[in-house]
Amino acid sequence: MDQDIPEFKSQLRLESALYVQNGLQWVSAASLLLLAAITLNWRLNEIGPADWGFFMAVLPLAFICLLGAMFLGHGAVHPYSRWLLLVFLMLLVWCWLLFIAELLQVAPQSIAAMEAVADILVLLLMMGLFPDALMIAAGQVPLVCFICLSRYQSMPENLAFPLSKFICLLVIIAVGQQVLFSWFSRAIAGSVEKQKLLKQFRRLALVDGLTNLSNRRHLDELLKQEIRAAQRNGRPLCLLLLDIDYFKRLNDSLGHQAGDDCLVQVAALLSDAACRPRDLAARYGGEEFVLLLPETPLEGALAKAQSVAALLHQRNISHPDSPIADRVTASQGICQWQPGMDADALLQSCDRRLYRAKGQGRNCIIVSG
Repeated sequence: MDQDIPEFKSQLRLESALYVQNGLQWVSAASLLLLAAITLNWRLNEIGPADWGFFMAVLPLAFICLLGAMFLGHGAVHPYSRWLLLVFLMLLVWCWLLFIAELLQVAPQSIAAMEAVADILVLLLMMGLFPDALMIAAGQVPLVCFICLSRYQSMPENLAFPLSKFICLLVIIAVGQQVLFSWFSRAIAGSVEKQKLLKQFRRLALVDGLTNLSNRRHLDELLKQEIRAAQRNGRPLCLLLLDIDYFKRLNDSLGHQAGDDCLVQVAALLSDAACRPRDLAARYGGEEFVLLLPETPLEGALAKAQSVAALLHQRNISHPDSPIADRVTASQGICQWQPGMDADALLQSCDRRLYRAKGQGRNCIIVSG
């Protein structure tokens, strides 16, 4: 359970960073639309003059909004630095404050409209940045302070209204951020748990439960892939099929638990033998195992089979009822893929070599020509 916590936390950090980045892009786009609506309404209703100061307030804000709307989504896989996003947010909020201050300076009667604009911005920031409390505070607190101070300056005799609004907004922001982030965290936790279950189900579907080697299904999948690769690049592909000699007698004499222990030890030996990244050790069925050896010629596969036989001899697994040795031995068949062979043909060819090895007294290796 302790190992699951860092995984969840790292996923939560990544998802939070991506959400905040996408949220900033969305806030930038929404801000651009809001700015366009305010400017259009300002001109159509002739609320105030459109002088140089007005345009000097509009243009920087429009540029920042356009910049965020266009480029913030480019880091969708690897999010930008949190501090870079924080700087951008501060620039966006500062430009909004300059814009609102300019409008209030030329048209003080628009205080109610500017309060509505600030409230909309606070809502947008809450929806877009709630996973990051620092970003929330950096974006919303200046807006709330500024608009409450502006209300107080326009109505100094009524201090209770801006003060109560300021307190209420801060409480709503703090509580809302905690509630939304709690929902967000639970969603991420559920997603992480589903990913773990999917990985477990896939592992159960592709791994043999006793030996922890790949099972027949996984072997079939990878064998087809490696055949296609051999067709493309012309590199050799070999298959080694191994059968434990007189395994039924081992079960009968020592019991099924001893048989299972033998299978586990042989599987561990083959897993060590499959040392390259694309090599695959798999349980073919019962006491039969397979080594899939991509980009390996017959000489290399034969050397691998001899190494497996030597390691099995060193393990010295007891087999008191074997007619050929007092320890566990194995018969091996090796086949190299030839153009035109499919997976079934390659397996059948390798199986014929294994059958010949068993027919020649077992504990030997037969290689195709």
